[in-house]
Formats: sequence, structure tokens, C-alpha cells
Amino acid sequence: NEDSGQQQHRDGGSKAHRDRESKRARHILEEAIVLASRIQLLRAEDARIRRKLTAVQESTQAVLAMAKRERSAALFVEHAQLRATRENLRASNAFLKASVEL
Repeated sequence: NEDSGQQQHRDGGSKAHRDRESKRARHILEEAIVLASRIQLLRAEDARIRRKLTAVQESTQAVLAMAKRERSAALFVEHAQLRATRENLRASNAFLKASVEL
């Protein structure tokens, strides 16, 4: 028996031990495959999120640029209206001044 135990040890252990090691190795391999798949899915999700983020940033920049142009146009119109009002006031003042002097 002692000789057979030493023989089993030299041959890599008992069949049960080899089976356990084989199952363990298979389990580790399966886990590695699952983890690799998860990593691949996470990378794909990351890429999708980055594309969406880029699209949102571009849309935001476009909206901000349009709002800036609209503000500039509104300020231009307001400035023109103020200029016209100032000219009307000058004309009215000149008319009133001329009326008082008569």
C-alpha cells in the first residue's frame, strides 16, 4: 500500500485528484471566458456612451452658437431702435426749441 501511494504521488496523484484538478481548470477557463465577454461588452458600451456624449456636446455647441447669434441679432436690432429713438428725440428737441424761440 505504501508503495502504491508513493506510485500514485509520482504519477500525479489519484484519479479523483486529477478529476478535481481538471474540473477546477475547466471552471477557471469558463470564468475567464465569461470575464472576457463582460469586458468586451463593457468596452462596446463605453464606445456607445462616448459617441452619444460627443453627439450631445456637438448639439450643445450648436445650440449655444445659435443662441449667441440670436442674441447678437437682437442686440443689433435693439441698438438700431435706440439709435432711431435718439434721432427722433433730437428732432423733437430741435422742433420744441424752435417753437419756444418763436
